[in-house]
Amino acid sequence: MLTISDWAERRAGLTRNRTDVLPARHPGHDPAVASADQASFAVGLDALVGPRRTMLEAKDVREKIVLMAMDLNPNLATECGQADKWLRVLSERFSVEAFVDRKHEQDLSARVYENVQFRFVDLDGPIVSQLKNLGLYNLVNASFARRAMRVLASEVPGTRYLLIHCITPMGIHSHNHFYKLGIPVVVGPLGGGLDDPPGFETLFKSIGVRNRLRNLYYSLLPLNPAWRRYFENARLVIVGTELVLKKLPPLAAEKTMVVFEPAIDTEFFRPLPRSDRKRLRIVYVGRLELVKGCTLLLEAFQSLSRDGFADHDVELMFCGTGSQEAALRTAVTTAGLTESVTVAGHLSHDEIPKMLSDSDIFCLPTLREPSGGSILEAMACGLPVVTTDYGGPSYSVTEDCGIKIRPQTPQQYVRDLEAALSKLILDQGLRTRMGIEGRRRAIDQFSDIALHRKIQEIYETLIPDSPEAR
Repeated sequence: MLTISDWAERRAGLTRNRTDVLPARHPGHDPAVASADQASFAVGLDALVGPRRTMLEAKDVREKIVLMAMDLNPNLATECGQADKWLRVLSERFSVEAFVDRKHEQDLSARVYENVQFRFVDLDGPIVSQLKNLGLYNLVNASFARRAMRVLASEVPGTRYLLIHCITPMGIHSHNHFYKLGIPVVVGPLGGGLDDPPGFETLFKSIGVRNRLRNLYYSLLPLNPAWRRYFENARLVIVGTELVLKKLPPLAAEKTMVVFEPAIDTEFFRPLPRSDRKRLRIVYVGRLELVKGCTLLLEAFQSLSRDGFADHDVELMFCGTGSQEAALRTAVTTAGLTESVTVAGHLSHDEIPKMLSDSDIFCLPTLREPSGGSILEAMACGLPVVTTDYGGPSYSVTEDCGIKIRPQTPQQYVRDLEAALSKLILDQGLRTRMGIEGRRRAIDQFSDIALHRKIQEIYETLIPDSPEAR
């Protein structure tokens, strides 16, 4: 496993001249032209890293990078939105060919992109449509990759590609054969593949078959030689957490970099003026699924109510939809908590900052979370966080900005969750301090500007500037 600085040190010994770091040895590659064409590139935001170096005009950029992003859309969250952020940063410095599922064409065509050429891939055939309906997105991606590879293979002799960056899907199950083109391949950032925490089998009993099939699939991946070769032949593999790293082939470890990359707009997600509300509010924003811990939160809140916290005028708000929505509504009614618990349903993206700003504590007791974007949004809005010490939240949340609970058993978790909420309910000063630190951490580590910096650092180690550009 490598950090960005480790990778930079390793590459330093191999990049004494420009041609060493451009290993595109496919037909038509001319090192002399490559060195001249890439003599200088932009280096990101002026405010972050000082004055820009000279940048080639878009019309003069002859070498390209390829971004393989089956799902890329600025109007959608999760990996679609993250892929769009990577594209915008990379296009500041490189000419980019982005291969994307045609279903995103309308949204992408409505936006302005500099130095980007979109290559839309049709995935609407009856077989692929059925695979999508069955949720077999690894097979959908395989079809996407085959079609994109045919296009690249026909163009490689006349085009100089610096590298191919496979960014979505972001799950470790996806793989392809782009390395066979002789072009360096970068993979990631990768997430997913997290196991359910041990001790929670009874909680997941209703989805046990699906979970067992999922776990079986991940356990069989290392037996697939094509999957192993994909990672072993990559120039660099970027993973979100060390838990993901453990799922990769051993030979890929030395070329793997851990970069926790979820990013949010900290100008959009910021503390807003609060409404005139007297009740202390605990808010949950996320899908209403067992793996998100929504039923555990309701159970902990019931215990709070029995222990006399009704006197503190506390309410709980669930925001989101999912398979547990109806069950939660029924449980709230059965427990006689309709005056203090609200299942609000879906919130639009624009409504979330106001809801968070009108709340006092954010709680997402998720049990299998590779990243946790809603946690970062809450931190950016100045809320203290209660979550699980597992997966992405174990990294994003520190003791200065929240309380993390180790998952051992459902009973233990509910007790510890009740204790954490009680602590924050009774200590306004602690809530305020954690909220301030949470926003500071969100800006420093998880803002769009922070992601911009991380991407620049990664690519400057992969394709550093020539001495003439310095």
